[in-house]
Amino acid sequence: MKKLLDKFRKWRGRHTYAKKLALATREGRIWWSFNVPKELVPMVFMPIKLGCEIPKDSVGCYGYDSDAIGDRSINGYPMLSAIVFVTQAEAELVEKYDKKLSKKIKNL
Repeated sequence: MKKLLDKFRKWRGRHTYAKKLALATREGRIWWSFNVPKELVPMVFMPIKLGCEIPKDSVGCYGYDSDAIGDRSINGYPMLSAIVFVTQAEAELVEKYDKKLSKKIKNL
């Protein structure tokens, strides 16, 4: 029973985090690698250019606007000093909640 409860807590935590990411994305506080031209990704997400280790199961990354390096930008995109890699499952979960938010906004 304890293992099942731990799995549920982990699942609930992942969904709560995905909801927060979707909301921050809608508010414009997060930059996703999916929304940046492919050739600019290493320049916008600086740790990639500096040689950080990219997890094998990651499909993209994101960074908060607050982690931007001063006023510097590349073609209107900020240069981010801290990033988080996401897996396919995490990206799909955030996209699911983003679509729900989009529907709620349209219905206002």
